[in-house]
Amino acid sequence: MLPAFIILVSLFFISSQLELLDDNKVYRLNDLSDISLYFKLGRNNVELSLDKKPDNAGFDVIQNDKKNGQYYILNNKDHLIILALTDKTAASLGSGSTDIRVRLVREEAISNYIETEYNEMLKLGPQTLNEYIDSIILSEVEFPAFRIFLIRLAKIVSIVLLGLLVAYLCISSIITANHYENKKKEESEEAEEYIESKESVNKDSVKKSR
Repeated sequence: MLPAFIILVSLFFISSQLELLDDNKVYRLNDLSDISLYFKLGRNNVELSLDKKPDNAGFDVIQNDKKNGQYYILNNKDHLIILALTDKTAASLGSGSTDIRVRLVREEAISNYIETEYNEMLKLGPQTLNEYIDSIILSEVEFPAFRIFLIRLAKIVSIVLLGLLVAYLCISSIITANHYENKKKEESEEAEEYIESKESVNKDSVKKSR
């Protein structure tokens, strides 16, 4: 029982510590202008609301030779923001405010490539969109949803199992205590019966001797 208790306490402690790390937290991003600030602070996992559907950049997100989504462009005041969204999320945008969870990642190669393609497509000069497209990408496909879920699940499971273990120990202690009391009571009653029978035998012996 003690090893199980130690394991569960360790699991709770480790999951609680992991949950406190910025890399496993999700922060609310209310203003897209704060993307650079959040990235510098290490608050890379963010949740934000999109009121409109961004424009499709025309490029697929390829990971391990598999398409996991597409790149989109969102115009934010004085610069363009690149988003890497799954097809499911992209399809849900445009029908009102939608909350999405993304990871902030610096991808200069991708931003430079999209910048070059846009310059050629719009027949602009090679440096026309220089620094106009943000190199920090809002990537839904790289958001560590599964890892965050596992950490929270481990914490919840450890709490539940610790609660059940403590309850089991309490119930076992109560049952053991009641069993001990009942056994002690039975032994006391048996002792009293033995004494009474002994006294009765002695009285009968005295009567016969007379």
